[in-house]
Amino acid sequence: MPEEAAERRSAGPHAEEPSVEEQALAAFLERIEDLAVPAEDGSQQMSIEAIRELVASDPEQTAAACRHLVGKAKARTGTWHAFAQLAVVIAALYDMEFDDDTLTEWVETELDATGITVRQPKVEPVSPEQDQETPDETPLLFPVPLDRVKAGDVYPFVVTFSHRAQGLGPERIAELRNLRGRFVVSFVVPDSDPREVWEIPEIRAYVEQLCDKMPYLPYYFKPQDSGSLFMWLACLAPTHACSRGRLDLDDDDVVTHTAWSVYATRTLAEALGDDPDAACAVLFSPLPPPFMARINSLVEQLPEDFGHGQ
Repeated sequence: MPEEAAERRSAGPHAEEPSVEEQALAAFLERIEDLAVPAEDGSQQMSIEAIRELVASDPEQTAAACRHLVGKAKARTGTWHAFAQLAVVIAALYDMEFDDDTLTEWVETELDATGITVRQPKVEPVSPEQDQETPDETPLLFPVPLDRVKAGDVYPFVVTFSHRAQGLGPERIAELRNLRGRFVVSFVVPDSDPREVWEIPEIRAYVEQLCDKMPYLPYYFKPQDSGSLFMWLACLAPTHACSRGRLDLDDDDVVTHTAWSVYATRTLAEALGDDPDAACAVLFSPLPPPFMARINSLVEQLPEDFGHGQ
């Protein structure tokens, strides 16, 4: 957005004095511009964490900035596609920070109405440790340190896996679909702590928060030899339903959480153009077939608008 700053600076001495609101918006937009850093390929990148902090600091100007950026995009002004991408990212961060999707819905509606498809923006999120040259079938590790758990910070998951965080253009769809069944999620617990992961209250609360935000997260879990799915369900289940590394599959809460996870995973698969039946058959393959037959029967009874997460 450097050309916007140039436009503001090029206004002659006889230009009408901007209002207080316009000055505040201009200052906020300049703060956004200042977050851009040059990349090796000559493009510019922005740190998602830095934008998030800016959004959290001034929700009113965040909304005003989104309206301004969408207006620029709709008018096809300058690098209008970059304005559209940035509006989508800022609106998503607003939603995550304040649990309010009004701005996201408005941005999506306005862009859709003018036929603007937002491509995957170049951002630099906090990401899991992974080898970018690794073949697709190789598992990717996603370790979560305890300080992030205690802070209740699910943001790295949202940025990496959410189908809403950065728009859902063709590139983002392909990227997320390519991540299906590849991640091994783990929690960094000190060796001195004898408890199992699902026995630690902070981790249980963290997984519950993840489930509330992204109930479809099992779509990304590596199903074989990982234990991520077991960790997910064990943290969501009551403690009495998990003993010696085994889940009580007759427990009502285990059944409910599994059905909800399957439903949400199917919903995401459909949104990504993936086959929900084939995806769930693989992703939930560690669970016994009779149990999954019961779960699938329950899922078929859920209404279509049951909820999708973020």
